[in-house]
Amino acid sequence: MKSAPTFIAPHTAFSHSDDNRVAWLIPVRGVLPWDGCTSGNLLDSATGMSPPSEANEVLWTRASLLQFWEYLLGLRSSGSQGALGVSFQVSKQANPASNVTSEIDQSLATTLTARTAMSSVDYIKVYHDARASLYLRNAIDAWSFQVVGDGGTRKWRMLKGAKLILVDESSQGILVL
Repeated sequence: MKSAPTFIAPHTAFSHSDDNRVAWLIPVRGVLPWDGCTSGNLLDSATGMSPPSEANEVLWTRASLLQFWEYLLGLRSSGSQGALGVSFQVSKQANPASNVTSEIDQSLATTLTARTAMSSVDYIKVYHDARASLYLRNAIDAWSFQVVGDGGTRKWRMLKGAKLILVDESSQGILVL
């Protein structure tokens, strides 16, 4: 994690009290509704999967998702990142704008899409104390997927360079990092 954070208005700095609870959102399938966030996609299998080269999209398999989930549970159990809460948020609909009829003004359709965008994305939410945000972000970035193949075991840092959103207790964006 070498990039500078992009703050979401009205935030211009990370100034939350140390004991505030915030959360990192990690996309599994879909696009989060904040500009600059990495998207996620769940593949049926690892066939033809290659190491991540661009951080614009995280490609998951069931195996990589399970390994990442176990990693997060290990962080929670160890207490090394403080008190963590981990949840998997499943999308509630396939296409949030699909019910918008032609009679509705386009600007209203855009507003509707923005409001329901979170309900159309599968993501992992990692709750934590604000004071641990950057340490936890580094731990998320450092995780690697263990790929076993003919040539032995390889490690892929699937979230290296990914742009994740940090949200407050109301799920309002604070920053992208």
